[in-house]
Amino acid sequence: LPVSVRIISVPTVNSFTFSCVGGVGANAVISFFSYNSAIELKFNGTSPTNARFSTFRNVWDSPVPATISTSAGTPNVYKIGVKRGNVTLWDGSTNTTSGGSVRAERSKEMPNISGNYYIFLRLKNLSVAPSSNTICTFGFIEVNQNASMPVEFANRGTESYSDSIPTKVLSVPSTIPVAGMAASSSAASGNPVLGGAKAITAIDTTISNGDATNLNSALGGQLIIKPNSIPENEIAINDSISNTTTPVQIQRLTASYQSYISNLAIQHGILGAPTVFELRTTPVASASATIASNTLVMPASYGWKIGDKVKVTASTVAGLTVGNTYYILTVSSAALTFSATRGGSTLSISGSSVSAALSKILFSTELQTTALPLTNILLPCPSSGLGLAVEAITNTAVSGNITINVGGYISL
Repeated sequence: LPVSVRIISVPTVNSFTFSCVGGVGANAVISFFSYNSAIELKFNGTSPTNARFSTFRNVWDSPVPATISTSAGTPNVYKIGVKRGNVTLWDGSTNTTSGGSVRAERSKEMPNISGNYYIFLRLKNLSVAPSSNTICTFGFIEVNQNASMPVEFANRGTESYSDSIPTKVLSVPSTIPVAGMAASSSAASGNPVLGGAKAITAIDTTISNGDATNLNSALGGQLIIKPNSIPENEIAINDSISNTTTPVQIQRLTASYQSYISNLAIQHGILGAPTVFELRTTPVASASATIASNTLVMPASYGWKIGDKVKVTASTVAGLTVGNTYYILTVSSAALTFSATRGGSTLSISGSSVSAALSKILFSTELQTTALPLTNILLPCPSSGLGLAVEAITNTAVSGNITINVGGYISL
């Protein structure tokens, strides 16, 4: 029977003779394996499902039993894989579509994978008195050598040479969510990557200075850019003024919203006298106070700006005449000074426990007595009431009918 022994000394001559005892016959075959490394798969036993899987290093043998697929009559595929720290034996039927099953693994006496290897096939019926011939048919033998790529993992604990780093492969969903740096209406740092548009029917009033925002679209997907707003917030007013100075309300505000006027269409028949037509904000009144340094203190929430043209609609302040227009000269918080002409000198105003009501003039034109055909006026920079409702009015009541069509939107 085959027996494995170690050579412990070799004469330092070009040729030498081995003497064998213990039942070695005249036709004995001696096989020499390298001192360094070997991998052996031996079908050793009377059962066709028994095998021995061994790895050798420096002649040290590390065998393990392996229960394999039957080797009797059924074609099988055996695969031995050598990786850093592990040698694995797989086998499976040639009719199996999967990669087979792991039958044995060795992580001791690891062969040196950098050396040259040779395939040695040896066939011998181990039965002392075999009852039948032993036939072994090889369909193919394939050897693949793959270069390894060194990978370094940081922050890992100490691992044994044979242990592998666990890796979990996740299934890939049909859609992969992508997250930006910040959600809409939340504080953003760096350069947020935003894409697409969010369909809305109402303005998001939670956005504050410095927040990341979505691009917005109407429900039909149309991108909303100034001066257009979502359909739900569009302004389209048709009305008329006939022999009255009562203002026509263009848009009444809701909390936090402002009115923007982007276009105006106007026409009239023959008028009894010329008149001035205005788009203006609803008047806002100051608190009763004593005038100091020609300054009138107004509510601060209406965006007063230097150069605004204002009309006085009510006044007990000396120097501010009802019906006259003035220009805001300076703005300090909500304390305003005025000039009778644009950029002129400071208007002298005075009074104790006095107040006034002001209206910002957004648009004005003088209408003549001659009939005016339908005239469209586009405001490239939409005029805003800045917290106040917008109204249309003539400064005198004249006979004749003035028809107006006003377009715009409400927004923050």
